[in-house]
Amino acid sequence: MSTVHVAPATAILGEVHLPGDKSVSHRALLLALASTRRVELRNLATGDDVAATLDAIVQLGATVERDADDPSHVFVTGVGLRNIQPPADGAPIDCRNAGTLARLLAGLLAGLPSGRTFELTGDESLSRRPMARIADPLNELGAKIELATGDTLPMRVTSGGPLHGGTIELNVASAQVQSAILLAGLGAEARTSVVEPAVLRDHTERMLRRAGATIVRDGRTVSIAPIESIELPDTTIPADPSAAAPLIAAATVLHGSLLRLPGVIDSEGRSGFVDVLEQMGAHVMASGRREVDGEPIADLEIHHSTMKKAFIETSDVARMIDELPILALIGHFRKGEFVIRGAEELRAKESDRIEDLAQALKRVGISCQPLKDGFIIRGSTVRPDGGTMDAAGDHRLAMLGGIIGLVSRHGVTIENADCVDVSFPGFFDVLDALAQR
Repeated sequence: MSTVHVAPATAILGEVHLPGDKSVSHRALLLALASTRRVELRNLATGDDVAATLDAIVQLGATVERDADDPSHVFVTGVGLRNIQPPADGAPIDCRNAGTLARLLAGLLAGLPSGRTFELTGDESLSRRPMARIADPLNELGAKIELATGDTLPMRVTSGGPLHGGTIELNVASAQVQSAILLAGLGAEARTSVVEPAVLRDHTERMLRRAGATIVRDGRTVSIAPIESIELPDTTIPADPSAAAPLIAAATVLHGSLLRLPGVIDSEGRSGFVDVLEQMGAHVMASGRREVDGEPIADLEIHHSTMKKAFIETSDVARMIDELPILALIGHFRKGEFVIRGAEELRAKESDRIEDLAQALKRVGISCQPLKDGFIIRGSTVRPDGGTMDAAGDHRLAMLGGIIGLVSRHGVTIENADCVDVSFPGFFDVLDALAQR
């Protein structure tokens, strides 16, 4: 499936049960490792990134039982919070392309009792991504984390007994950094606090609370108290809003569309994309709001709508960082310039997502001017021509290419499309099932 062609559609119609959220899946597996009970996980994400986390917790001593008929259904028996040991064979833990795994695992390992050394490695793409943002605050709390180049993997984590705790003010709006600090705080001598610069995903604090940790939130500050043990209850993973975003965009743009997406995460830290679309006039109706295993969810119904101008607040950007490439496509279907700023974090993703996005959009007939911290889309309100674009090893760009194919005049051929399996295996099959032609 290295190259995929997606033909134009007149509309998309149907209901999709989306994959389990990737962020929640990583966290559930790591906390299951730190538990001792047999934890049942349902609707676990089955993409390559979460598979890397599954392999990692097995290396670290967890027992994983897989449902032969349903790869999203697993049972994990962990080793306990204080009993995580380096792999018996001395091998490094290969995080492959999973940045969430590398960063959160570093936090979990940093607070372990002394005398244990872990090495984390990754593939070529992950090995270019910044890791000092994790190492520096953890070292400030008393951890011993060494980076081979000063900012990238390989990473060596040497446990040295209890961390001293304290308060860390984040200088980057990253839920991964926040989560790593909270996980490290489990093994500190005193309370550990994180001051956030913006609204972030709160999956880690929700799940830690369910697992028995004492979490206190006061505005943008979240604190965790040390604890000897945690036990994660059985958990159902809700649908991934980042996987929903491309489909929501297609239904919004194509006349006559009607799309239903049940059970999607509906927390403030993950609703930025839908909130902005509604400001632009989109018809995204949420119903059946409820909480499942600590996460707020809702059923979404999306109809076609005409886009209007909207000013995107910088504070919204952190809440939809993964959805910004799809938002760029929405910007094409409205009059005038559509400007995104404050998104420099896109340059530290699987690719330089700003540059690669600009190149990909230009190749299919969409005007995109890259900025240091974002981009400018010059809308035309008509379907782009289509053509060929390179996913550049980035699953978000691969999904974007598929949606552009649906809403274009001549379709889009996506090169290196296999990377979509990082987060949404079967994505192109879903598009085929929904597309009306």
